Amino acid sequence: MSEGQTYIDRRGASRTRPMEVLALGAGRTGTDTIRVALKILGYDDCYHGYSCLLENPPDSYMWKEAADAKFRGKGKPYTRAQWDSLLGDCAAVSDLPCVAFAPELIETYPEAKVILTHPPKDFDSWYRSNERTIMVMWEDWTRDMWAFFHQEAYITRHTFFTIFCDFWGRNFRQNARRVFDQHYTMIREKVPEEQLLEYNVTEEWEPLCKFLGKPIPDVPFPAGNDPQDFFRRFAVVDRRRRREVVVKGVATILGVSGLLLAFREKSRLMDLSASAIGLLKSWR
Repeated sequence: MSEGQTYIDRRGASRTRPMEVLALGAGRTGTDTIRVALKILGYDDCYHGYSCLLENPPDSYMWKEAADAKFRGKGKPYTRAQWDSLLGDCAAVSDLPCVAFAPELIETYPEAKVILTHPPKDFDSWYRSNERTIMVMWEDWTRDMWAFFHQEAYITRHTFFTIFCDFWGRNFRQNARRVFDQHYTMIREKVPEEQLLEYNVTEEWEPLCKFLGKPIPDVPFPAGNDPQDFFRRFAVVDRRRRREVVVKGVATILGVSGLLLAFREKSRLMDLSASAIGLLKSWR
C-alpha cells in the first residue's frame, strides 16, 4: 500500500455499533446522495463503493474473498463475524460492492431497515449515467496500465470491477434491464413491507425521515454525484498513485544505474590495481 497513507486493517475486528440501514438500490440511483443524507441523519459511517476504492483500499482484499466465495465457489461464504469485521464501524451501507451481497446482508442484519433507491429519472437515463461514468472507467486501458505498477490501484480496480461484472451477469450492456428488475424484485420478496422504503432521491427529506423516524434536518438535501464529481474524486487519488509510480520508477532507475556505475568503477579499480601490482613486480 501507499507510503504515508493510514489505512484500517479490518480483519478480526468486531462490530462497534448496530447495522441500522441497508440502502440496496443499484449503483447510480443516488447511492452517494443517500450516503451523505444518512450521515447527516446520524448514521455514521455509511459504507459505499468509495469506501473501498478511495478511502480504505485494504478492504478490497476482504471483498475479493467474499466475491470468490459467492460467485466462484472458492472458500466459504462470509459469516456474520466476517461481515461485522468488514462493516462493523458502519451503521448503514449503500452502493456496490454491498449491493452485490444484498441477500447476504439482509439475512445477516434482519433488524436493519432497507431502502431501495430508484433511478432519479428513468431507466434509460440511469443506463446512460452508468455509460458515462462506470463504463468509461472500466474501459480506460490507461488505468489498467498504471494499476499494473501500483498494488493499491490494482487491487481496488480489479476487485471492484470483478464484483461489478459478477453482479451484472458478466455483461452490463446486455443484462442491465434483466438484472436490474430481478434485483429489485428479490429485495421486495425478502424484506417485510414495513421495513422497506422504495425511494427516489428527488423526493428529498420527508419520506426518508418519516421512514427512519428522524426529524427533518435544517439543511438542504445533498446534491447528487454527477459525472463531473465522480471523475473529480478519482482524479485526486489517481494523481497521488501515479506520482508514486513515477517516484518509485525513477528511484529504481537511479538505483540500478548506481549499481552498474559502481560495478564498472570497481572493474576499473581492479584493472588499475592489477597494473600497479604488475609495475611494482617489474621494479624488483
